[in-house]
Amino acid sequence: MNIDDVEEVRVEGDVLKAIFARQRNLMNKYHVIEEKSGIGYALVTGDSFDINNQKWQYLCKDFAWRITEELTEACEAYAKNDFHHAKEELSDALHFATELCLICKIYPEEIGKFEDLFREPCVWWQPVYHLGLAMNCLKLKPWKQTHVLTDSVKYKNHVIDAYRKLLGCAVLLKSNKEEFPLYYFKKAEVNAFRQRSNY
Repeated sequence: MNIDDVEEVRVEGDVLKAIFARQRNLMNKYHVIEEKSGIGYALVTGDSFDINNQKWQYLCKDFAWRITEELTEACEAYAKNDFHHAKEELSDALHFATELCLICKIYPEEIGKFEDLFREPCVWWQPVYHLGLAMNCLKLKPWKQTHVLTDSVKYKNHVIDAYRKLLGCAVLLKSNKEEFPLYYFKKAEVNAFRQRSNY
């Protein structure tokens, strides 16, 4: 099953809030799957989020890589002029970026109005650049023995900037505030199907 097999999903009200709500539903099911595999969320099972905890920082960095990988796949499809596939891969990146925000307790109101984020195109490296700046705020590397507190405001601002720039990549793909959310919600349906079918 892929997004071409999913009927169009209508979104009422605030699009960004709807995306965050849908991702929260998906992530709750993925927690269980990752806990069974012993990686991902399994590292932090039972703990509440703490940006100054080494394991939570490791999970945030894992999500930053997941976003980067999906952006790279979108860029690869874009280079082949396959805009449909590029939008699907970018929607995958949006899934992981939204989940990173949820993990870090970043809310839609902090990101801005969805429609305002489609004003100018961003090139592929821009969200990765801001993700890199965010992850560089997390100093508790596995090999470090010195505990360094995180500048949580700086960290959150970089994650928010990465999210905004990611949506700017949709503009680069000639997508807009009406079309691009459909890719996200169709892919959410595909992911829910995969969860049910033990994909």
